Amino acid sequence: MPRLEDMTPVIATGGAVIKTTPPEGINGFTLQNLTEPGNDGYTLPTTPGSYLYEIQCTWPLNQGRANFYFAVTVE
Repeated sequence: MPRLEDMTPVIATGGAVIKTTPPEGINGFTLQNLTEPGNDGYTLPTTPGSYLYEIQCTWPLNQGRANFYFAVTVE
């Protein structure tokens, strides 16, 4: 898993909604805030700071899995 300090974050406003478009044919799709796991992954925290997010995708019939990480700085 990447470290937050090694990533270039996107700047965003606190409370903004993260919009996602899952790939076609997937079996599972999750988005979570790894910095504050108790928060809803789709709504940015309102507290200023940097946050690490993870997207997990799984395909049916054991075709595979993919993880993608990104950082957001709330101002």
